[in-house]
Amino acid sequence: MMIIGGYRFSLQYARNTKERWQCSRRSYYGCKAVVRLNNGVLRYRNVEHNHEP
Repeated sequence: MMIIGGYRFSLQYARNTKERWQCSRRSYYGCKAVVRLNNGVLRYRNVEHNHEP
């Protein structure tokens, strides 16, 4: 689990050096917030949530 700005993210997948984390409330709220890491370095983020933490 990862927490950013009070929002929880769950690991969606990890392959080789890449990880994709999505909002833990994606299925309940349809939230599209996501974070992508490559070798532990932030490569992409969309942390706009459609709900409160």
